[in-house]
Parts: sequence; C-alpha cells; structure tokens
Amino acid sequence: ASVEDITKVWQHESGDISQHMLRFLENHDEQRIASRFFGNEPFSAVPAMTLSASLHTGPVMIYFGQEVGVKAEGAEGFQGDDGRTTIFDFWGVPEFQAWVNGGKYDGGKLNSSQKKLRIFYQDLLKLVNTSDAIKNGAFYDLQYVNANGKSPNYDGRKVYSYLRHSSKQKLLIVCNFDHFRDIETTVNIPDHAIELMGLKRTDSIVATEIFSHKSKTMLQSNGSLPVKLLPNSVYIFELKKAPKK
Repeated sequence: ASVEDITKVWQHESGDISQHMLRFLENHDEQRIASRFFGNEPFSAVPAMTLSASLHTGPVMIYFGQEVGVKAEGAEGFQGDDGRTTIFDFWGVPEFQAWVNGGKYDGGKLNSSQKKLRIFYQDLLKLVNTSDAIKNGAFYDLQYVNANGKSPNYDGRKVYSYLRHSSKQKLLIVCNFDHFRDIETTVNIPDHAIELMGLKRTDSIVATEIFSHKSKTMLQSNGSLPVKLLPNSVYIFELKKAPKK
C-alpha cells in the first residue's frame, strides 16, 4: 500500500464512526515496529504514529515498550522468533527493562536513540491531549491540491499532509513516510480550507513548528508553505495571524 490509501481509509470512515475508533500501530497480536519482520527500526513509526494520533478526535493507544523501540528478537518461550512479544510466558523485554532500570523507572539504561524515541512519543501524547484542534477540531485532507504533480516534488505515495482546525487552533501536519529520502517540496492550502479555518487569504499567517518552537515561517500569499522533510519525519505547524505592527 502507499500513502494514497490513507485518503480512501478516512473517506470510508466518514460519518459518526471515526471518533469512536481506537487507533494503534502495535498490540499483543502484531509484530513490533522495530522488529526485522516489520519496520526494522523504531523511527519508521514516527509518521504513522503521528497520523494515527492526530487524524481524528478518537482515542489512540501506545502498546507497552513501543515508546522505547521493542524489537522482540529471538524465540520467547512458546511464542517463537516471529517479531512479537510473547503473551504466553513469564518473559523479560530488554528495552522495557532498560526503562525500568532496576525499579527506578527513570530510563537510566536506555541508549541515546531510545531516549530520543521516547521523547517523540512523550511530545506526541502531550500534543494530542492538549491540542484543541486535535481533540475537538475538524479534519481537512490536502492531498487533492498537492499530489499528482500539483506541487513540485510532492510525492503523493510517500508524503501526506492535512489540516486539523478548531476555532481556537489551526494545525498543518506534514508526514514523510519515505525511509531513505529527503523530500523538499511545497504544501499548498486552498482558499476553501483557509476560509473554513476562519482565516483570510489577505491575512499574514505565521507557521510555527510545534515540537521545536524554533522553526517559524510565513505562509506565502498564495497559501503555500515550503518544507524540507527528512526520512521518517513529521512537521506540525500551528498557523496564526501575525500580530499587527
């Protein structure tokens, strides 16, 4: 499947279903994202997890150890070597035990990569629990104005962009699902979406990247925003009117 199928999924869920659905990437039956059977490394989950957590207003689940990149390597009792964490045995999960750190529960034995991954999940959960746009707002798919050559270098098979907006907050979310390639492109926001968010094309709109709070840029007068996406990366911009001078 490609990113193009995401649009088909949310269209299929239209109506009163989506807000009642629990979204997740891992559970007790699934192969772990970081296992060699699936994503092969834990950061491949970043765009998919962001999408799952922010596409609609319903709940999201993180399965234990996902936030520290459990690989489920080797045979585990009755489970076998299949990329899943056993549910049949008393068994240790090394990545989670590194977080427990002998009962201190401080992540003291996590490596730098695991700590970085956990910060991502921590920031994401904090966002979805505090963002009015994600908790209560509407959704707007931007693929139709960007994919299929409508925006330069916008690969609609690998890049997915959308808006979440309420009267209190407007978010632009751009995800790069490509594991290997930087993508430098432009995301266009159509007049219809600008109006739905209660903004005007003539407004000076500042886009501030949520997680870093450092990257600030102006939405161009035609409603477009240049972005450079690293592999397996996400940008979440909050859109606000620039203060009048």
